[in-house]
Amino acid sequence: MRYVIRNRFIASAIVLILVLTIAAMFASVYAASGGSGSGGGTSGGGTSGGSGTSGGTPGSGGPGPANRPLATLKGVPIPGPNLSGFVSDSNALVALGKALFWDMQTGSDGVQACATCHFNAGADSRSKNTINPRKTNVFQVGGGPNYQLQASDFPFHKLSNPQQQSSISLSDSSNVTGSQGTFFTQFVDVSLGSSHDLAAPVLADVYNVNGEKTRRVTGRNTPSNINAVFNYRNFWDGRAQNEFNGNNPFGNRDPNSNVLVNVGVLTMVHIALPNSSLASQAVGPPNNGVEMAYDSPNGIGRTWKKLGKKMLALSIPLATQRVAANDSVLGAYSRYPAAGLNTNYVTLIQRAFAPQWWNSSTYSDANGNPIPSYLVNPSNTNQYSQMEYNFSMFWGLAIQAYEATLVSDNSPFDQYMAGNQSAMSSLAVQGMNVFTGKGNCIACHNGPELTDAAVSSIASQGLIQRVNASDFGTYVRDTGFHNLSVRPTSDDPGQAGGDGITGASLSVAQLAANGNNLYPTTLQPPVALGERTGVHGAVKTPGLRNVELTAPFFHNGGEMSLTDAVTFYSRGGNFFVQNIADVDTQLRPFNFTINDTQALVAFLQALTDERVRNQSAPFDHPELFVPLGHYGNQFSVIDDGTGFGDALTSFMQIPATGQGGGVPFQKFCLSLTNANAASCQ
Repeated sequence: MRYVIRNRFIASAIVLILVLTIAAMFASVYAASGGSGSGGGTSGGGTSGGSGTSGGTPGSGGPGPANRPLATLKGVPIPGPNLSGFVSDSNALVALGKALFWDMQTGSDGVQACATCHFNAGADSRSKNTINPRKTNVFQVGGGPNYQLQASDFPFHKLSNPQQQSSISLSDSSNVTGSQGTFFTQFVDVSLGSSHDLAAPVLADVYNVNGEKTRRVTGRNTPSNINAVFNYRNFWDGRAQNEFNGNNPFGNRDPNSNVLVNVGVLTMVHIALPNSSLASQAVGPPNNGVEMAYDSPNGIGRTWKKLGKKMLALSIPLATQRVAANDSVLGAYSRYPAAGLNTNYVTLIQRAFAPQWWNSSTYSDANGNPIPSYLVNPSNTNQYSQMEYNFSMFWGLAIQAYEATLVSDNSPFDQYMAGNQSAMSSLAVQGMNVFTGKGNCIACHNGPELTDAAVSSIASQGLIQRVNASDFGTYVRDTGFHNLSVRPTSDDPGQAGGDGITGASLSVAQLAANGNNLYPTTLQPPVALGERTGVHGAVKTPGLRNVELTAPFFHNGGEMSLTDAVTFYSRGGNFFVQNIADVDTQLRPFNFTINDTQALVAFLQALTDERVRNQSAPFDHPELFVPLGHYGNQFSVIDDGTGFGDALTSFMQIPATGQGGGVPFQKFCLSLTNANAASCQ
C-alpha cells in the first residue's frame, strides 16, 4: 500500500514521528504488495497478501489463450488486498458490506440501494422505464420514458437476415437498456436521522411524460456483480481501478484522495490497496446523480462525507426491509419479523475496522482541516467525525468483502470440469467444443473466470498487449477490453473515455501512447509515443457464469436472449466495417449452424449455478422494494403529490430469502410484452 501524509498543521518534528509510526503500521501491507510484475502483472497477492505475480510478455499476434484453458472456478484463489492494519474482524466486515449493499436508505430518495440494480443474479431484469436515449435524447425504442419493453423491440439492430451482417438493416437504435435511478432533483443536504435527503425541485429533463418527471436511466446495461471480484478492473470501461484510494473509483489517478488515521493526532494519508477494484467500483454509484443520489444542476451534489453523516445517524440499518432470521450473514442481527437489524452502522464499523480509523474525537471540515473543539457541533452537516470522514473507505472495503463471497462455482460446467462427466448434457458438451473450437469464444472468455479481464489473465498476459489490427498493422490495447462492433464506435467511447479526475484516458495503453507512465508496463518493445491504439469503443469482457439469468446482453442491453447473442457472433458483429480501426481482430463471421447455436446456448445455460437461480446462500438477501417504472405508460402517468412534479412510482417487492433460498429468478425475456418461452432461449 502506498501512503502520503498531507497535514499542513503538524510541526515538522511531529511529522517525522508520524511517518515512522505509519510506516510501521502499514509495513505488512506495503510488503504484501509485491513487485509490479513483468508484463503488467498484479501488484498484490490474494486475500492474505503474498508476493506479486510476474506476469507475461504478450506476443504480437493476439491474446493467444493457450495458457488459459477453461477450468472450474472452484478453488481458484479470490483476489484481494492484505487488510492488516485496517480490518479487525473480517466477519463483521462482510456483515457491514451486505447491510450497506442492500440498504435502501442509502439513496437520496430512501429507495435506491446498490442492490436495486443488482437484485437479479447480480444484474437487473426490469423491463419498464429502462431506456436511456444516450446522446440523441430521442427515445427511439418505445417513443418515450416509462415504456414497457416488448419482445419485438429486440434486437436493437435488426437485419433482414440475422445471419448476415451485410444484409438490409430493418431498424437500428442507439438507445440503451439501462437501470432506473433517481428523479432529476437538486440535492440540498442530508437530513440527520432520515432516509430522505433534503432537495429542491428542478425543471424536467428528457425523462418526463407530459412534463411529469420519470426516474432517469443509466447509460449502460448493468453487469452482474457475481464473480466480479475476479476482475482486474470493473465497470464496462474499466474506470474502477485495481487499486483503491479510499475515496473514489480512480485509484492513483487521484493523488489528492485521502483518509484520516489517528496515530496520536489525526493525520491525512493516501492509500492505494491493490486488487481492490470492487472497492473502487462500490464508491462510484452512491453519489451519482442518476443512479442513487439527487443531482447537482444548480449546486453541489452529495458527497461521501455527507453520506457518511447520514448513514451513521440512522438508528436501524435496513429499517424498512425485513431480513430472514436464517440469513447466511445477517441472521444474527435480524429483527424478523420486524424490519431492520438489531445493531447500527457505528457499531458494525467499530467491530469491523481497526480503531485508528475511527476512534479520534477530533472533527474536521470537508478538506480534513481540524475544527477547534469549542466550535464542534455534531449536528452540523459540514463538520465530520473521523468515522464520517472515512465513510467512503469503510463502504468500499466492506462491500468488496461482501461481494467477494458472491462466487458462483458450482454450475454443471464447474462440476463437469471437476470430473463429474454426467453434470452436463451431451448437447452442452458439444456446445463447449464449439465454444473452444469453431467459435473461438475462448479467445476472450478464457480461464476459470471465463474472461480475459480477470486478475489472473492480467498476470499471465500483461496489462496491455500489442496485437494485429483488423485493417492491417498493429495497435496496443488493454488486456480484457475489446471493440466487438456491437454499436458504432462513436456511440460509446468505452475505454477511450476520460477519468473523473484529469480527463486522462481510461485506457492504460492510451496513457502509454500519450507518454503517461502512471501504470508502467514491460511490453516489449515499449509503447512508442503516439503509437496506434485500439481502445475506442472497447469494453470489458464479462464473465459468463449465470449468463442465462443476466439478460439483456452487451453493454447496450440490445439483445434479449442467448440465441440472439450467439447469432450476433455468428454473423461477425454489427458494425465491423464501420469500426474497422478499433474492432477486435478475433471477430469474424463464424457461420454457426442451427445445431451449433443450440449447442452453444445449452453450454451457456450449463454455466448457471442453481444457488444463484434460487437465491440461496451465499446469494440470499434482505427484502427489497424495487422501482418498476411508473403507473401508466409512455403517454400518461400519475403525479405522486410531492410537489416536485414526479410521476408516481410502482414498486416490485423482492422478498427476503434465507440460506435455503426462495422463488427461482425469472428470465428478463419473459417480462417482455408478447414474449414466450421459445423466443427466450
